[in-house]
Amino acid sequence: MSQKRRKTRPRSGPRSKKTGILVADYFTACPRCSYFVAGYRLIQPDFDEAARNSSGDWLDLTWNGAVGKLVQKSYGHETDEDLQALQGVCPDCRRAFVYEAHEEEGAG
Repeated sequence: MSQKRRKTRPRSGPRSKKTGILVADYFTACPRCSYFVAGYRLIQPDFDEAARNSSGDWLDLTWNGAVGKLVQKSYGHETDEDLQALQGVCPDCRRAFVYEAHEEEGAG
């Protein structure tokens, strides 16, 4: 009897299929970033979707008042309701983050 070889699709790399858990693991080395990601996953239901839709090293996450407070607690950046843009880096690992309000967010 001959053994059959199982066929597998070639993967483009170890990160070819991104999941929320896998992406969250990228942040565990930094205490501030892991705190932010853990908090975000608790207050926003879209982290897994953002992980699947990420096209590179950036995650497109939802911003609201609770996330603004989480940014303050995690990174020490002051946020307020009228915030239109924010750029910063984690003081520990130097990971960058950017917030830009969409036009419909600023109106009204």
